[in-house]
Amino acid sequence: MVQTTPEKCRKRIYTPGRQLCDQLLVGLLLLLPYLGLCVLRHLAEPYAPRPLVFLVYAGAVLAYAVLLIFVSYAILPFAVSRRLRPKLVAKVAAVYGQQDHDAPMVGYSPGSEMQRFGMVSHKDFGLLIFKPDVLTYCGDTMTFGLAPQQVEEATVVEQSFWGIKVPRLLIGWRQDPDQPLQGFTLEAWDASTLWQSRAAAQNLFQRIERWRGSA
Repeated sequence: MVQTTPEKCRKRIYTPGRQLCDQLLVGLLLLLPYLGLCVLRHLAEPYAPRPLVFLVYAGAVLAYAVLLIFVSYAILPFAVSRRLRPKLVAKVAAVYGQQDHDAPMVGYSPGSEMQRFGMVSHKDFGLLIFKPDVLTYCGDTMTFGLAPQQVEEATVVEQSFWGIKVPRLLIGWRQDPDQPLQGFTLEAWDASTLWQSRAAAQNLFQRIERWRGSA
């Protein structure tokens, strides 16, 4: 694997500032039901026992918190990926000279274990370009390529991120036969929700296996 970071990649498509703005927007949208709960609590207090009002209000706040976390990590990333895909395809063509509008979009993380990169579970995101002699990752900030004989294993795993099981593809590879096995993970982003990402991860696994088998 040879990693490079072209100078043109210094300007990122999805900056940490934009990530924060997206999360704040979701929080603002979900804040409206919470404000509604506060109003209902104020209106109900004169007509219902205080302990009952408190229990209902506490349960509603807990449900709101769970919903906020769920939307932020099970739906928002996939909505963002659909929005960013056209920009990523254009950047890959301009920076790397690779054009494949149907290439799988993935989130990349080094190592075999789940890591946190701020509020997200991936270090970079990009496209996988399949060619008979090389699998190339063309990302927002980096690129690398692997030959079929360098990829020794591919496995679909589920790893926990803030308590949510995220399906990922674990890739084991060696630069040379006498070097230790290394790994990285890919999150399949060609999906609309976390549940659909499981099928997308399985499809990506099958495609990589077909690529390895055809070499």
